Order: sequence, then C-alpha cells, then structure tokens
Amino acid sequence: MKDISITIVAYHGTEDVKNAVHSIEKHTSQNIQKVIYIVDNGDKEDGQLQELQSIYDDVEYVFA
Repeated sequence: MKDISITIVAYHGTEDVKNAVHSIEKHTSQNIQKVIYIVDNGDKEDGQLQELQSIYDDVEYVFA
C-alpha cells in the first residue's frame, strides 16, 4: 500500500512536468511509499514524459 499518490495532468508542459517530478523525487523521503501518475491530455503521446517511467520506479505515464 502506498502512503501517497500524486497526479500531474500534463498538456504541452513537458519541461514543467519533468521539473515537478524531479523535485518531488528529490524532496520526498525514501521512507515514503508513493506513486506519481502523469496523465497526458495532449494530442499525441510525449516520449519525454514516458521516459520518466524508466528513470523512476514510482512514476506511471497515462496517455488520455
């Protein structure tokens, strides 16, 4: 069970979302079990945001 889940809705804001995820990862204790959902509402899938899944184990990319 996760302690916290975070949802970031993205719409053509790749750099802002990447910065937010990096900041969350940097400033959240490793003792906190979390999942970060990136929900992409853009008109095409964003490969840079998908890539965050391979960098961080607790990130899930969803193209809506």
